[in-house]
Amino acid sequence: MTTSPKTAAQATGMIATLQAKRAGLVQTIGAGADRCRGLAVAAHLGDADAAEELREIETEEAAARGLLRNLDAAIAGIEQIREALVAKETTARESRESVELTSTIDELLELDDECDDALDRARDLLAKRDAFKAANTAILRRIPNKMLGAMLGREREVEMSLSAYFDKYLGGGGSYGAITRIAEFDSKYYGRRSPRMIERGPRPLSSFERTLRQAFAPRVAPTEVAIPRQANRR
Repeated sequence: MTTSPKTAAQATGMIATLQAKRAGLVQTIGAGADRCRGLAVAAHLGDADAAEELREIETEEAAARGLLRNLDAAIAGIEQIREALVAKETTARESRESVELTSTIDELLELDDECDDALDRARDLLAKRDAFKAANTAILRRIPNKMLGAMLGREREVEMSLSAYFDKYLGGGGSYGAITRIAEFDSKYYGRRSPRMIERGPRPLSSFERTLRQAFAPRVAPTEVAIPRQANRR
């Protein structure tokens, strides 16, 4: 028992099979027409065998034409089914791709948030380290004189180490107040906000940024108060 195709690929395979059968029927009809030409003359001249064979060919041809008509109807019907299946599968695929894209962006933004939090944490730890060293300078200077130059004032080596950690991303200097968080870059590109971005809210402006905005803020002209005119008295 032949069942209706469930996928566009199955429908395409069924159409190919029916098209092959159709080609065979067309060939049968064409061959019968060629045979009828010679037999028709003999039957017309009274050849009974030729007349009998001619009737058989006509019967076969009529049956083939009926099958051909049915096959054409079946092919047209399955083609409609295939078009519907193609549309359905396209919609399903686009839906899956949309869900996959959304899920991937969400995972990327989660990683961005982790990076941003970790970078802020590292910055806070470095500041804590600097404050600790400053508060304990007198104690740290108790090391032998020959070690003093090696142990103190070597912040350049720390800077080089940090550059080595982030060599792929560091391309120039800049102030912390002017940073754009990693999540903000991807959020602008993909049009989605991460949970931590919503939680943190907008980055506070630095004092320089506030001054800059105030300097270039459009000046609003004072509003003129319209004085109503008194009607002319007669």
